[in-house]
Amino acid sequence: PEEEVGLVGELMFLNFLIHTIGAGPAITAWQGPSSEEHDFVFSDVDLEVKTTISERRRHVISGLTQLVARPDAALALLSIQLTRSGSSGGTTLPGHVAQVRNLAGGHIARLDLLLKAVGWSINDADLYPTRWTSRSTPRAYRVDKSFPAITAEALAVAVPNAGLLSDVSYRVDVTDLEPYKLPKALSGFVEPKGN
Repeated sequence: PEEEVGLVGELMFLNFLIHTIGAGPAITAWQGPSSEEHDFVFSDVDLEVKTTISERRRHVISGLTQLVARPDAALALLSIQLTRSGSSGGTTLPGHVAQVRNLAGGHIARLDLLLKAVGWSINDADLYPTRWTSRSTPRAYRVDKSFPAITAEALAVAVPNAGLLSDVSYRVDVTDLEPYKLPKALSGFVEPKGN
């Protein structure tokens, strides 16, 4: 279920991107399925998309590198909250896949490779009957020195022999943090506030 919700969130953002910057640039920006550190990569900012069904913006962070910015780009956590919808509202995971595929145009082959890389198969569509809808407007949070992230650098300072640790994951609640204003082309997806 967590992987399903996570993919729905990424596809919602991908759908927005295709409408905003075009199918080619949007699909190229989706790097998460290719095992890159961040889900979406742009020239000036990377986005780590986190989706939850919690009433608070609580997200699981996997590993010590997921919230480490590239030297030449800002990093933001994009927080999406979903809730289950009744039979007449919302969209299933297969519905989100179909929407994005319909928008992909000449980039559908690349999109299909990315979907396969995240484990999507049309043969499994019947396994995902849950209809999801947004619980709230997404928010972005700048991952900087004040963000509650556990990184190898932070652990090295606080934990003896930190290099011996592995498989680190933790949950962070960003609900009460100040939202971050994304660059203009991306800002329409999130709440219109921030610093």
